[in-house]
Amino acid sequence: MTNPPLPPAPAHIKLPGIASGLFFASPLLLLIGGFLGTIHGDGVIDFQVFQTRLGTVLFWIGIASLMTGFILVGVRAIAQQQLDALRGVNRS
Repeated sequence: MTNPPLPPAPAHIKLPGIASGLFFASPLLLLIGGFLGTIHGDGVIDFQVFQTRLGTVLFWIGIASLMTGFILVGVRAIAQQQLDALRGVNRS
């Protein structure tokens, strides 16, 4: 008796769904953070300080989201290259 052949391994490594979410959220966070961080209106001084700090935090969270998305895309590209190289070696 022989074993049935194994199904072929996937030829393409998928990008995690979180990376798409990070790329979508980062521009929104950057815009909202930039807007809140630059408002100088008349009002209570404490609220303006809080608003500026909140804008700065949102801005940097947006930057971190964007960088994390780029890192995930880079790691996926490296893994895909390694997979392609291993498949080429196994076929020879």
